[in-house]
Formats: sequence, structure tokens, C-alpha cells
Amino acid sequence: MGLFNILKPKKKKKKTSTRQKTKTKTKNQKAKKQEVVVEAPLMTISSQLTDIRRDLQEINVVLHSGFSGLREDHHKILETQINKDDFENFKRYLENRKLTLESVKNKIETELEMLEIDQKIIDALEKPMRAVEIAKALKLSRQYISERLNFLVSRKIVKQYKKGRKIYYKHV
Repeated sequence: MGLFNILKPKKKKKKTSTRQKTKTKTKNQKAKKQEVVVEAPLMTISSQLTDIRRDLQEINVVLHSGFSGLREDHHKILETQINKDDFENFKRYLENRKLTLESVKNKIETELEMLEIDQKIIDALEKPMRAVEIAKALKLSRQYISERLNFLVSRKIVKQYKKGRKIYYKHV
């Protein structure tokens, strides 16, 4: 306590009756109740919002860790699915596919060659000719020309007829 406080005269407390004390208490209680009534909904909403914010933060943390866990699990699954054996199997598949396509390509090229030769044979058949004559004109083997002529006869593009012992061909 300072010197000033010692010199200062003390205020005398007013004596209040119990009735006045009771009135004052009830007034104070009523005021508090009114304050509580007014503040209670606001405090409730505020605390609820705080709780919701906290819950959302917790959910966000859980979701984020869950998603990163899922990503890690996804990568682990992919790594286990794609191993060296799978890669080797895929390489074999590609090699087989390449061989198949090369085979098809060769067949197509052969078919195109045969079509070109068939066209040359048909062009050469302006007048009836024998297989040997066509082979000489196209500079191909007689056997191959005979094979192509038989194919064209089967398709009814070229007609075959005999004159003595010799076989002649002409286009239809």
C-alpha cells in the first residue's frame, strides 16, 4: 500500500437491509438470465460452428491421408502387376504380332503380284494363245503361267479350248 492510500479516508459502506439485498440479487439474477437468454443462442451457434470447423479439419486431414494412401496403394498394385514376366510376355506378344503382320504383308504382296500377272495375261490374250507363247511374251515360267491360267479359267475370266493336241486360251 502506498502513502496515498493510508492518508485517504475510507468510505463507509452503506448498510443495506436483507430485503434490499434480496431485491438486488434478484435484479442481478434477472439481468444475468436475460443476458444468458440473449447470449445462449449466439454462444451455441458459435460453439457449433467451432465444432464443425474442427470436425471439417479432421475430416480433411483424414481424407488427405486416405487419398495419399490410396495413391500409394495404387502404385504398389501397378508395380506388382507389371513385373518382368509381364514385360517379357508383352515382348513375345509384340514379336508374334510382328511375324503375323509380316506374313500377311507377304501374302498381300504375293496376291498383288499375281493380280498384276493376271492383268498382263489378259492383256496378252487379244488373240487366242497357248501357255508357252504367253510365258515367252511375259518372260515367266510356263508352269506359273499355266497355274494362273487355270485360276482365270476357274473364275470364268479366260476360256480354254483344244485345237488338236494343243490347248489355247482367250479372254471372255
